[in-house]
Amino acid sequence: MTQDLSTINGIIRYLRLWLEGDPSTSTDSLKQGCTKMADILNAAISETDVELSRTGDTDESLAEPVESCILAYERLRDIVLDIAESASQGPGEAIGDFLNELEEAAEFLRRAQEDLHTWLQAPIARCPRCGGQDGDPCPICHLELLFPDPQGGTESKFRSALLPQAYGPIFDAYTAVRNGEKTLSELIRLLPPIESDIREYIASVTASLSRQPDSVSLIQARDTLVELNDGLRQIRKTWESRKMTDLQDGWAKVFRSAVRFERLRLELLEEFGGEQGQAKVSQERRQLAQQDSVSIRFED
Repeated sequence: MTQDLSTINGIIRYLRLWLEGDPSTSTDSLKQGCTKMADILNAAISETDVELSRTGDTDESLAEPVESCILAYERLRDIVLDIAESASQGPGEAIGDFLNELEEAAEFLRRAQEDLHTWLQAPIARCPRCGGQDGDPCPICHLELLFPDPQGGTESKFRSALLPQAYGPIFDAYTAVRNGEKTLSELIRLLPPIESDIREYIASVTASLSRQPDSVSLIQARDTLVELNDGLRQIRKTWESRKMTDLQDGWAKVFRSAVRFERLRLELLEEFGGEQGQAKVSQERRQLAQQDSVSIRFED
């Protein structure tokens, strides 16, 4: 049976079996698993250190569980390296002691992560940079307070696309607000021009649909524009709700629907614009691939 050595709990289970002389285990596999885990833990330490240094003076309520996580990562790394070094000598009292220490360190990490999860889940608006809650905007960072994402922004994936330049400043401000580099109102001030453009597009497509109600491209364009508008509204709603999730979900809607609409808009030009429309499509595609576009890559 294949044993999972990609997690601390997996290493603990494997080490127990190895100490019992289970034939499905091997010293080489144990050493390799521990060495790889040490690399993973080193990466976690570095990433967390970078996050702490970026935030500057971090509120104690956030700094304490984060620093506890770093301490746990460091202790776990040292123990798995000790196990990797000692495993060649075979099962013995020293390795048994390391198993006990590994279990204790894993429990310490679990409690620290639980404290961090409790911090994220608490219904308290906090500074996106330092985590403080004393004053809105934060008297130290001068950022408007937001309710943190309860999931901590995990389980995301990167997506990228070329979009018209109008989306660039909004995406930059969105990213800066998430990272605690800009305050929310700076993003909200950027919305009116693109909101106006989308309302005009919706009016135009709706008028065209009244003349050609069976056009699949027009129906898709209208629905996509409505979703894009909903995304912009959800971003604006963040000003009242102060929920980071509204900001993230709103931008995800804007991104997805903007990508779809750009494709549909060019299809509509080709479908209804005749030779002039086709020529314009060719020109716009060249521009989009060159200077009149912005490459956006974000976590979805």
